[in-house]
Amino acid sequence: MAGAITIQGQITSVPIGTVTVGPYNLTPTTSNNYQAISITLASGTNTITVPTWAVGMIITPSTANAQTLTFKGVAGDTGVVMSPTQPFLMTFPATPPTTFVLTAGGLFITNTEITFF
Repeated sequence: MAGAITIQGQITSVPIGTVTVGPYNLTPTTSNNYQAISITLASGTNTITVPTWAVGMIITPSTANAQTLTFKGVAGDTGVVMSPTQPFLMTFPATPPTTFVLTAGGLFITNTEITFF
């Protein structure tokens, strides 16, 4: 049986008080539903392979990172500029992509964590 992943949080100190976000329940199609990798990104294109069972991922750069970071479907895409130090969450359709690209503005001196679930 596959495990379930629940994503939930709260936004506090906003004019309307506290806002609850979620819960969002994600269910992988297999019990092999967790893989974490730690990589040092090279300057430029870094192609990452996605597990076939993944329903999503969280990319967590180091809080000490100073390089730009762009998420792309393929190397030629314009992509989406990511925060260089904050987590990036993405969910996948029923059939996840085979790979994606992280384009780094320079050599990372700290590791980036990618957690697939």
